[in-house]
Formats: sequence, C-alpha cells, structure tokens
Amino acid sequence: MDLLPEKEYRLRLPVDAEFYLGRIFPIDWRVRAGGWGGYSFNLPKETNMNNWDAGLSASIVAEVGSFDFSIGYIRGLINRNPAAFASSFTNMILASIRLRIGD
Repeated sequence: MDLLPEKEYRLRLPVDAEFYLGRIFPIDWRVRAGGWGGYSFNLPKETNMNNWDAGLSASIVAEVGSFDFSIGYIRGLINRNPAAFASSFTNMILASIRLRIGD
C-alpha cells in the first residue's frame, strides 16, 4: 500500500502589539509580541491530530525606509497529538522581509 504524503494548510489569526525601542541611524528597532489562534486543514485526513491550535509569538523588527526585516519565535500552547506518550506543540522560528507601499 502506497502512503500519500500528508499536507497541512494553516489558517492563523494573530493579535499583536508593537513597541518602539529606539533609533540607531538609519534603523528603527521595534518588538512585536502577541497571541494567535488557528485551525489546520490536514490532507488526507487520516491522522487524529487536533486541528485547533493557539499560542504566543514574539519578534524583533528592524525598519529601514520602506523595508522591514524581522525574526521571530512562535510557540504553541495546545498539544495537537492526542496520544498519551507523545506531544506535538507548534514551535517555529520565522524570518521575513517586507516592503511597505504608500508609507
């Protein structure tokens, strides 16, 4: 029997606050922190993983002109694996570059 690879698509709703740390010319430094909740769509649906997830996030942002550069950490608070001997928490390190238009 051939097994199909499992794919997971996530819908996540973040709620963040941003705090201005200061300016070291030409970079503005900010910190973002908040929480998030979401739902995962697993295809094919053959696992008994919990689809609901929620957690905390934090990131540091460097802003130069119309560009943002950020690196952050996301930690899930819900164990998505129902098995008694295993755990499956969301745990991610993210990096992003963003261009703001109309700034």
